[in-house]
Amino acid sequence: MKPTFFIAASFAALSGTVFLGTGLAQATTIPATISTTLTITTDSQLTGNVACTITGAPCIKFGVHGIKLKPNGFTMTGNGARGSCTANAAETGIDTNGQNNVFIRGPGLVRRFNGIGIVVSGNHSSVEGIAITSICGHGIEVLGSHNEVEGNSVSRADMSGFSFAIFVLGTGGHRVLHNEVVGVSGGLGIVVMSINNLIEENDASGTGSGITFLPGSTGNTVRHNQALGNVPGDDMLDDNALGANNYDNNLCEFSQIGPGLANICKLPDISGHRNFNPSSQ
Repeated sequence: MKPTFFIAASFAALSGTVFLGTGLAQATTIPATISTTLTITTDSQLTGNVACTITGAPCIKFGVHGIKLKPNGFTMTGNGARGSCTANAAETGIDTNGQNNVFIRGPGLVRRFNGIGIVVSGNHSSVEGIAITSICGHGIEVLGSHNEVEGNSVSRADMSGFSFAIFVLGTGGHRVLHNEVVGVSGGLGIVVMSINNLIEENDASGTGSGITFLPGSTGNTVRHNQALGNVPGDDMLDDNALGANNYDNNLCEFSQIGPGLANICKLPDISGHRNFNPSSQ
């Protein structure tokens, strides 16, 4: 009888614990109001809309490597408004805080933050399926190396001035795939200041400038993107020499690549263009 009693007691002791990965951890549920920065150390999820009332600090930040945050289709709202904001770079919506192998998995909406919407600052991490709107600063900022930004929608970033919808920095090797960037009034869409990244099947249209590669951003593969109607800037702008980055079947109207300002747009020939159609790969 002793073994049976031991098994039953052990099961009862573990009944409130969620099995995650290969070990035991308690999943964190995000509260409805966050008034001081919430540092998550286990897999976490929203179970309802969240109001972030913090001044001068991130709303949610990661505290350990290898965990996930799931908004579950709910909304995180900062201190800004739909059409205005008071710039405060520290008021980020979600900050991965230099942690590696962490994941932000949508669907979900991040809006009205006075700083950056989402900062990915570690390595081998990803942001997927998040809508970001009405942000004072950058929509998504990517640092570190080998991170992935996929299937996100960024609109009305840059409400305070010259910021970017998606800013790709760090040491490179990132993958920026299937994102939609629209309505970045006066600012820039996707801006790369990094090396050896894959920029593929994104739509960066209706911004101040669509897809931009700053000096020193080389070895990037840029294929099957759509960039149209970006005024007053360019649909695609590359401040590096022609050939420094590899372009393949990008749908755009006007581009300036290299010192000679070559135009590499493929508006008349779009048969190879596969924007938002991963199944065709």
